[in-house]
Amino acid sequence: MPSIEKRLRTNKAFWVNKINANIARDRRVDQALKEAGWKVLRFWDEDIEHRLDRCVKLIFSEVAKRK
Repeated sequence: MPSIEKRLRTNKAFWVNKINANIARDRRVDQALKEAGWKVLRFWDEDIEHRLDRCVKLIFSEVAKRK
């Protein structure tokens, strides 16, 4: 299988479309969840891997606000 770098270079239009579609989907989902009364928190994998304590604190802070 080709490397990720090669796949990105050779399929640039595909990846740009896919990423844009993912962003649009995330915005729709966020809006639907907010309308249903949810607070949306998103964390990148690197945040969880390198700053887990900050992620957990944010989650606990948001839960405490809703009690």
